[in-house]
Amino acid sequence: SPAFPTGAFAYSHGLEWAIDSRTVHDAATLKDWIADLVTRGSGWNDAVLFARCWEEDAASLNELALALATSRERHLETSQLGRAFRIAAGVFTPAVLDDEEIAYPVAAGSACAAMGIGRHDALLAYLQGFAATLTSVAVRLVPIGQTAGLEVRSEERRVGKECRTVC
Repeated sequence: SPAFPTGAFAYSHGLEWAIDSRTVHDAATLKDWIADLVTRGSGWNDAVLFARCWEEDAASLNELALALATSRERHLETSQLGRAFRIAAGVFTPAVLDDEEIAYPVAAGSACAAMGIGRHDALLAYLQGFAATLTSVAVRLVPIGQTAGLEVRSEERRVGKECRTVC
């Protein structure tokens, strides 16, 4: 969003490949793709790291998060989004880790925890943003159209169930 620019639109967690290979070709396959990411993939890993920011040392979590980003693209994604989030959030709260490479879920989770936002509500918003960004990609690239995109977004309430599991 231009209101809180992180550049998340530039990364798709493999969705562009899935669209190109026709693995994702309509709203139903998009829902499945997003659900898999949130329950078994990078969305799950990020959600767990994000949720731990209320209980763990940010530096240790950040080290783990960067280690889990095993591909060059995934490392670039999490570190660029983390840096952009730290800059944008710096308007509201001091950075938890200054002058360090920071993974996106650690930057976002640490900022929310520092601002006193409840873990459950923050994680729900984080996962909703994750799913909404991917839906936006599919609206343009599949294309599934805006109405189908809205239907997928209304189905994203399943994301909230994963939030309860992580918390």
